[in-house]
Amino acid sequence: MQSVGVATTTKAAFLNILNAAHLQRLVILSTRSYYKKKWTYDDKYMGKFDYHDREKYPRRMSPHKEEDLLNEVHAIRNLQINNPSPFHIITRVRGFEEGALPWHQQVILRRLNIHSSYNGDVVVVPNTPQYNEMINKVKHMIVLKPAIFANGKIPTEDDIGALKVCPSTGVVEVDEKLRLRAERLSLERPLMFQGNFLRNKLAKLYGTRHRHFMA
Repeated sequence: MQSVGVATTTKAAFLNILNAAHLQRLVILSTRSYYKKKWTYDDKYMGKFDYHDREKYPRRMSPHKEEDLLNEVHAIRNLQINNPSPFHIITRVRGFEEGALPWHQQVILRRLNIHSSYNGDVVVVPNTPQYNEMINKVKHMIVLKPAIFANGKIPTEDDIGALKVCPSTGVVEVDEKLRLRAERLSLERPLMFQGNFLRNKLAKLYGTRHRHFMA
């Protein structure tokens, strides 16, 4: 009788250990660590997962959305442009570190003059096969807009100083307020930056307004 009691006690202790291990396993599985934060998920049976239904695949786009995106891409590729713009407006929207890009892409960015250390560089390039070939190799880093001239007239070299370019819409227009007139250039003394204004402006820029620098 004593052996039966010991066997019963051992069995009960073994079952308690199994239950404790099972509960510990559930706690470990239901708690996930991510960036020193923890979220606890409730164990809830959601039914058998159907791996034959592609719409329920984790981390995957619905085939209906994929079909819509592919149709949109095909429509853009089949779009016929009768009157293409003679210029492109390019904005770099993706940054890069030194050595992170292949050397040929870095050379193209330098040729397009959008290789600075910050994003948002805007350049206007002609719509020629040579430039289009370079743009095609760095298209994952830029946003391209066709140049739209407000009056339908392409500016000349005389309008370079009065041009106003909008990178978001691609509108290029000539603003007469920005034009520098010839009579302003012929003045012996300019209307701005004279006397005390120029002296204070330069002193503020170079930090010499402090009393330590004053005589």
